Amino acid sequence: MHRLMVLAAVFCAGCASYAAPGGPAPMAALVAVENADGAPLPPTVNRPVSVNLVRVQAADYAALSADRVATGAFSVVMPTERAARPLKTVARWPLVEKVETLRPALLPERLNTLDDLRLAAAKNLADLLIVYTVDTRFELDGRAVEPLADLPTGKAPDGNAAITSAASVVLIDVRTGFRYGSTQASARTDDLSGAWLTGTSLDRKRLDTEQLAIDALLSDAEKIWRGVVAYDVSGGAAPDLGDDTPAAVDALDSARGGA
Repeated sequence: MHRLMVLAAVFCAGCASYAAPGGPAPMAALVAVENADGAPLPPTVNRPVSVNLVRVQAADYAALSADRVATGAFSVVMPTERAARPLKTVARWPLVEKVETLRPALLPERLNTLDDLRLAAAKNLADLLIVYTVDTRFELDGRAVEPLADLPTGKAPDGNAAITSAASVVLIDVRTGFRYGSTQASARTDDLSGAWLTGTSLDRKRLDTEQLAIDALLSDAEKIWRGVVAYDVSGGAAPDLGDDTPAAVDALDSARGGA
């Protein structure tokens, strides 16, 4: 908490610099740890489902409009009012009854693996856990600025400037740890000419870019979920969804002993 208080002085709109946001959670490493435990049991999700949607970031993550509530190998970032849009998006998926984030009181003092989030989701009586992270970088003349680096405000940089956001997500069965699938999406904003006057205006551009990436990410994640739903409705026959047929269907076949 004290680190966040120190960083807040840098993030403030009246200051002469803006700190770039922190980095993403090590999603690939976290998933690899889960895979090391062997093949999970087949999913046992009820229908309709209760969903917990959780954003994770690097352990030292900080940003102007972010509230980090738990840390360890990674951190959990609570959604702001503006960031509540993903909850509404997932609520429109088929057979989704309720969507909410994890309450801080359910989280352990230290986060080590995705199982820690799964246990918290189980306490919240969730069926499906959706975990996502966002890697947002400012670029100056094609070179990425390091997370938490200071960016001078008040005057636009001489060279080209841009923001890129790369988001990734994994869908997990809360009871068994079965992974339905994962996907990635990205977005880019090149027009930052009018955003360098204050940290607030730069952060607004950052949020806009992240939202574009998250929107695309959840659109792809919905295809995974629709494939899972179609698989269940068909009684275990792999659905014909063309190019949108997710790898989750093959995984479900394998987990349940299908052909």
